[in-house]
Amino acid sequence: MLGDFTTNIILPVPKGVERPLWSVMIPTYNPKDYIFEALESVLKQYPDDGSMQLEIIDDCSTKVDIPKIIEKIDDKRISYYRNPKNVGHSFNFTEAVRKSRGHLVHILHDDDLVKPGFYETFAKIFEEYKEIGAAYCRQEYIDDDGKTMFFSEPDLEKTGILDNALIKLAEKQRVQYCAMVVRRSAYEKVGGYVMKNIGCEDWEMWVRIASQFDIAYEPEALAKYRIHTTSMTLNDMRTGQDMRFLREAADIFTKYLPEEKQDEVSKKRNAHYGNYSFENAKKLFKQYDDEKGWVFR
Repeated sequence: MLGDFTTNIILPVPKGVERPLWSVMIPTYNPKDYIFEALESVLKQYPDDGSMQLEIIDDCSTKVDIPKIIEKIDDKRISYYRNPKNVGHSFNFTEAVRKSRGHLVHILHDDDLVKPGFYETFAKIFEEYKEIGAAYCRQEYIDDDGKTMFFSEPDLEKTGILDNALIKLAEKQRVQYCAMVVRRSAYEKVGGYVMKNIGCEDWEMWVRIASQFDIAYEPEALAKYRIHTTSMTLNDMRTGQDMRFLREAADIFTKYLPEEKQDEVSKKRNAHYGNYSFENAKKLFKQYDDEKGWVFR
């Protein structure tokens, strides 16, 4: 199944394979130097008992020699896998899940970060709430230089199960990859990411998991999501492609909702993103610099 890009089935880890608690998977393609910060933020929390798989999944980078990056870091706890061909981000995320051996899977973008205590806190959450399929925390949004821009809105006041998670997650995109941890067994049940390189494959996945499992929430912001001037997120925002991706993902996951809730959730989601896109357009218009181009703050 590894390297099979014609399906998004996730098979269980073969019997006899040693399984750590954690699989921290870093999918990448021609990464910038932010990858050093991302890896460092994980390595600082690497368990003393070695119960973590930390692996880079390279989608056939053409401009960056990732083995040289690993050699420069010189840490044998980092493993590496290169796809036999370039497949695009969504397929690469599925491949990252397939390569994972741990019971808990954390997909971390190469330009994002985790704060101290991330893995310890989530391990406790999954130990306490044994039936959940996934858990996420509040997120801090940072700029190119790592400075705080804003925080995501809190979804609960204290750690616990998110009531009506399916409906809440379908109303708007609340979670970035860096803030979400998924049981591998949940991926095995619902499958990998959509077999199309759309920009909101994560949103579709979170709703799909919530349609099958309870979801837990941690109100402390333990993950940092970077919005920088060359990010795919910001480029899509400038062109309006982000709204097309949002609509495409929503068209897929709306069918996961109870039929009597589909229209209600769709109207609420459309109203939210109508206002969201209008506000972004105003912000981008005001922050265009003739010399520097787009400056997003």
